[in-house]
Amino acid sequence: MIKRNLSYLGLASGMMLSANVHAISTDGHFGNYGTISGVLEVGDSRRDSELGYGGVIGFGMPLPREAEALEFTIKLLERDRDAGGASDEQRSIFVHWVRDIGGSWIGNAKPFVLFGAGAVQEDVLGDDHIHAGLDGGLGALFPVGQRGWAIRTQASALAQINDESVPDEDFLIDFHVQLGLQVPFGARADTRSSASAGAPPEYPPEVICENRIVDPVTGRAECINDSDRDGVSDGKDQCPGTPAGTAVDTKGCTVQGVVDSDGDGVLDEVDACPESPVGMQIDATGCLISQTVTLKAIQFHSGSAQLTGDARAALDQVARTLKSQPNLDVQITGHTDSQGNDNFNLVLSQQRAESVRQRLIRKGVEPGRLQAVGQGETLPVADNETDAGRRENRRVEFKVEVR
Repeated sequence: MIKRNLSYLGLASGMMLSANVHAISTDGHFGNYGTISGVLEVGDSRRDSELGYGGVIGFGMPLPREAEALEFTIKLLERDRDAGGASDEQRSIFVHWVRDIGGSWIGNAKPFVLFGAGAVQEDVLGDDHIHAGLDGGLGALFPVGQRGWAIRTQASALAQINDESVPDEDFLIDFHVQLGLQVPFGARADTRSSASAGAPPEYPPEVICENRIVDPVTGRAECINDSDRDGVSDGKDQCPGTPAGTAVDTKGCTVQGVVDSDGDGVLDEVDACPESPVGMQIDATGCLISQTVTLKAIQFHSGSAQLTGDARAALDQVARTLKSQPNLDVQITGHTDSQGNDNFNLVLSQQRAESVRQRLIRKGVEPGRLQAVGQGETLPVADNETDAGRRENRRVEFKVEVR
């Protein structure tokens, strides 16, 4: 009987995990997710049985309201009887409303509540009964690593209505304790943005493009069929291979004496720093000056410190600038919005700032020139009560200092 239950659970788990469910976020905002847990049951005292044990799998999807999810679960239990040496089985399918309630219990734990309804099948001494059930409980997610995975704990009470497994008792209450894993599948769909009509998603889908240009300051990405990036499409360009930033005519050929390779507004003939990114403040020689700038292109996958493809491309350009100007030091500061737990937000902002720092180091910038700082939600620049404000507050700032 145990082997049969395990095979059912494994089959259902495979079906759910192949159903293209997406990701959970442990930063206080639900995305799509999958769960798998072990279950211990303390049954109603009116049952002639001992402790029950089994497993549960499920998946959830975000609701339009923030920090809420709809969760579907399949649970299989087996309990030994006190007498007769036999065992009972319980199978249930439930739909739950799940709500992140904010705050923290232990460390970075993310508490939540859930309430649900469903169908319960009891197999007692070979006699099957199917009836309705209601349950509710509390749980917590303990983030693991930087990919949105979490250890999930949960305690709940299951009320069974018109249960015929115990003679003359139509209402039984069993208590369940679960311990397992909640797992992301891909990047989160940002329901906070989609809830506002016309609001763009926080993490735009990446487009495969041979000529992809990402502005690190504005975060804008362009895909153009302009191999030399001179502003004249390949089909009309009679002078292919023109350096980027060079002034050209309508045929794509160089206008003599007017060349600005990095597009910073300083001609190459007087530009002492030809790798300066567009949009950052420079002096008359084309070199960066001390400043604090928010790089909107630096974004991360949901609930983690993993950089998006556009963010890596933008940081590669920043690394080239820093290598060409060795007299610059940079403090990288990560910020979050106010949603979710304060401590978790602080840790996540530090991890994201460090992820940016490590990317620059891998691209050749000296570690001693870079400092990573996490400020969590403590320094907002916009109203955390609106979607637009929260998007602005989730940011990475570069404080550039000239030595």
